[in-house]
Amino acid sequence: MFCTQPFNHIDIVVENDKVMLQPCNVWNVKKFSIEEYKNSIGNLKDILAKSYHYPGCKICYDEDRKNVRSRRVAQNKFAEDNNLSLKKIQSLGVRYGTLCNSKCMICSHIRSSSWVADAEKLGIAVEEQYRYKKNLLPGVDVFFDNFDLDDLRYVEFHGGEPLMQDYPADFLRRIKKLDQLIVKFNTNLTVLRQ
Repeated sequence: MFCTQPFNHIDIVVENDKVMLQPCNVWNVKKFSIEEYKNSIGNLKDILAKSYHYPGCKICYDEDRKNVRSRRVAQNKFAEDNNLSLKKIQSLGVRYGTLCNSKCMICSHIRSSSWVADAEKLGIAVEEQYRYKKNLLPGVDVFFDNFDLDDLRYVEFHGGEPLMQDYPADFLRRIKKLDQLIVKFNTNLTVLRQ
């Protein structure tokens, strides 16, 4: 089952000083460091050109078997509809820290700093990477120094709450072809910035 994601997309997850990558936002196994990703993406592309990666693609595999529109199907259609290349990164998902002012029921301490105290009260061990520490976060240069984003066409900022931070604006200032970029925010809309 062909999947466009490893060919034109990267999901970047920044948790304090940890920068991790995965081929999509439903990847079901270990995230890669930047070097690990660069060293393994060729093999991953070979696998996903023909089949599912197991267990990485378990969510899409299960949804495809149930005839539920999986991320694989949705992103293949998105790539086709938007003429995304299979030879360069044109789509990016960015989750930059866990800072959030809300405790949405679909979330947890893994994505929202506001859930940390409640998770601890419930006896859940909270790893340090989920305790938001602004001073440890790298600047957006980490994206541009490691990947060619000159032809980026789509970016989605995830949270925590991305509108509570400056990194989306810093990131967008670095984009060369801003007029061709689709920008999406996964937000609770409690904070609006100009």
